[in-house]
Amino acid sequence: MQLVATREEILRACAVLFGPHATRDPAFLRRIDAAGVKKAFRRRALDTHPDRLRQKDGTPPPFAHEAFLQVKNAYDLLDRLLACHGPAGLVGLLRTPQNRARQAPRPSPCKASGPRPTRRPANGPFSSSFWSGRMPQRPLRFGEFLYFRRVITWQQLIQALVWQRRQRPRLGEIATRWRWLSPEEVDALLRSKAPGDRIGEALVRHGLITPFQLRVLLHQQRRLQLPIGRFFVDTGLLSAEALERLLRHQDLHNLRTTHRKPA
Repeated sequence: MQLVATREEILRACAVLFGPHATRDPAFLRRIDAAGVKKAFRRRALDTHPDRLRQKDGTPPPFAHEAFLQVKNAYDLLDRLLACHGPAGLVGLLRTPQNRARQAPRPSPCKASGPRPTRRPANGPFSSSFWSGRMPQRPLRFGEFLYFRRVITWQQLIQALVWQRRQRPRLGEIATRWRWLSPEEVDALLRSKAPGDRIGEALVRHGLITPFQLRVLLHQQRRLQLPIGRFFVDTGLLSAEALERLLRHQDLHNLRTTHRKPA
């Protein structure tokens, strides 16, 4: 069976790995190759890995696993399509708007290795559609509130979280600014730590800072982090007035669900 995918699936995978601008730039799409896909996957995997999206209590947020899985599936699809068809063949698939999987299969030496990524329902949390279920009756962070309120899509939520994470200062920068560490110590640690190893935990493990100092650094990092609502205003998804109104609605929702008595 020849490995195929719809144009929409390919564009969605490109948007997940490279950002929404990729789907609007034909020249960029023609330059996509296996090395570029792998590099983008590594970068996005670091941005969305559950171990790196920790909440104040140290646990990953409820959507962290789904966000990482979305990135992994996007990489698997593009990597296997490039292995089968090559960059030119991928561009050919993008030029075909209909679902090529419904056409009569043609002989091909390239076979799909392993199960093909599961196609998700149009209203599932991985799609670009809006949430179609009930509003969760628990306190929600603002990005979650917008998603479950059907103001933004799941993909827009992930883009906002990645943007917010990239805007915040690095722990090493804060520690250097406070003169707890020298730039040389931070550089040496970054070069020696294993991929995926969190720098704060590595600093404590090497005895460069204490656990208490790490908690202070994390608190300062969160304090300096730009609010996620800024992303939606800057990208034109929300006006400043709509943002203020939705923040009030979020406060009311969280107040009501925090004090909600169990049935």
